[in-house]
Amino acid sequence: MARGNESGLKICFVCNEYPPDRHGGIGSFVHDLATELVAMGHEIWVIGFSDRNFVGCEEGVNVVRIWHKKQAGIIDSLWRRWYLSRKVRCYARRHSFDLVEVPEYEGELPFFNWPFTAACKLVVRYHMSQTIIARLKGEMVSRLIAWFESLQITQADYRIAVSEHVSRKVVDVFSAKAAPDRVIYNFVDVNVFEPVENVVRDKNRILLLGSISYIKGTDLFFAALPEIFRSNPYAYLDIVGFDSNQGPNGSSLLKHLISELPDEFQSRVNYHGRVERNKLPAIYSGAGCCVFPSRVEAHSIAWLEAMACGCPCVLSEIAGGREYVINNQAALVCNPANSSELYESVCRLLNDDPLRSKLQYNSRIEIQSRFSKQSQVKVNLAFYADVNK
Repeated sequence: MARGNESGLKICFVCNEYPPDRHGGIGSFVHDLATELVAMGHEIWVIGFSDRNFVGCEEGVNVVRIWHKKQAGIIDSLWRRWYLSRKVRCYARRHSFDLVEVPEYEGELPFFNWPFTAACKLVVRYHMSQTIIARLKGEMVSRLIAWFESLQITQADYRIAVSEHVSRKVVDVFSAKAAPDRVIYNFVDVNVFEPVENVVRDKNRILLLGSISYIKGTDLFFAALPEIFRSNPYAYLDIVGFDSNQGPNGSSLLKHLISELPDEFQSRVNYHGRVERNKLPAIYSGAGCCVFPSRVEAHSIAWLEAMACGCPCVLSEIAGGREYVINNQAALVCNPANSSELYESVCRLLNDDPLRSKLQYNSRIEIQSRFSKQSQVKVNLAFYADVNK
């Protein structure tokens, strides 16, 4: 197992989607923070459920993957959380962790400080809870998941939110007692996500990146797409990300949305599936614009990555888009639920060359100054040091 230097911290991240397992924004965030902290001399552990058993060292990070096939029902929900809480607590005692951090999503570690308080500190990071997501989508909130999340939040010694947008939602749903101790933004490595030389930016290429789902607002964009195509005969759409079964009767949502388009527009939509993360800078660098019409986001790493690569972006106002930019100087922000507003924003980027050039430059400057890994890891580390005093 990898060990840090004697003066370093011992930190454990609980993560059930740690790369290279299938992962989303939380997995990417934990990986980037963990590997950077290792490079700075700290001893880092990642423990979580997976589709395989594994104990070993990956990129200097001590990784414990626990095989578990998730089952429906109360018994499995209780058992897996009890087991994971006991497992993490056991590792914390054996290896003298200074702190354990876990996302609030689905409350995966609600019994860590029960029935007795653990020796190390528990930090909960608000990425956007399942309870909040369900309410924002107008769906029934699982009382069991809400209880798990609330219990985990209550038992935490410290709380971090990844954005002011998330912080407000947490207080609205879980009460003022759940307010975070600190807002620390997500980050991106601007030395990895940067404009790629020799990649020609095609001003007619619209990029839609992320899971194809209602939560990401894919349907909202497709509602505006016919008018976008009518106004811009050379424009076309490239889609990168996982499809979902949120179409009629559990069918492919993407196939359903494409079938709803007028016949003459369907051939202008290209689906590339999921791509490896190391290929994303070239994809961002070749797009005329990137559209993020999400209904719900915490603090999207994909948005940061696109802007760091100088890709002109349209961000969702209802998902906290204005927190990324100042006075629309680095990206356009609109309400994607308003088809006219979304149409106008995308068409502005397709047709206005000076605006597109300005956003290409300003977006990267914005990310470098406010959301770079180099600066935000130091902010996280300072918080951890205060927690450990």
